[in-house]
Amino acid sequence: EKNPFAGLTTLLQAQSELKTQCLLCLGDLGDKARPGGIKYAWERLHTLKGLLQADHLFVTSGNHDCDSRHVFANFDAKGFLQSLSPPYPFPDELRNDRYWARHFAVHEESDYRIVCLNSAAYHGNAPVEIEHGRVSEATLARLKQYLGSSAPKRVNILICHHHPQPHSELGLGESDTMKSGQLLLDLLAADDSAWIVIHGHKHHP
Repeated sequence: EKNPFAGLTTLLQAQSELKTQCLLCLGDLGDKARPGGIKYAWERLHTLKGLLQADHLFVTSGNHDCDSRHVFANFDAKGFLQSLSPPYPFPDELRNDRYWARHFAVHEESDYRIVCLNSAAYHGNAPVEIEHGRVSEATLARLKQYLGSSAPKRVNILICHHHPQPHSELGLGESDTMKSGQLLLDLLAADDSAWIVIHGHKHHP
């Protein structure tokens, strides 16, 4: 199937027993921040969420979701994302404010928690930031504070777009990693809970 949304829709309609608690999207809804593509993908993700009977859709921003070259907006790289309906990336304003201001937000249930980290937070600030992701010292400090005050969960997942470690296996380049990504992994490794990190960007699992 050349259209992945159409293919998944057909699959889920034919196999209605396929269900999940959460649907995860790791960024790059569109291509080169084109608003039409991002809007289309955002709507289709909610359709898939319904077909999967998922309780939640969790998403984080990719470099292609940010108008970092100011092609469609004069100065606001994230403005179109903030105008999406349903609201992006969370359905509630409080967590959206935290995601954009602190560059991560958390969803917790009784047995799991998911941290949505915005590794593309600084895209659009300066030309050099276009070439890679970043997690800042301030974000790491806030995440450490959160982990220190939060009760452990059985399942702990952090989603992000940029890879926190270089991928050199396939000659895919190593300059577009998440800056300070190793510090992020060290922070999670020091936590009392075990963590799974799921990233996008590199077309390599």
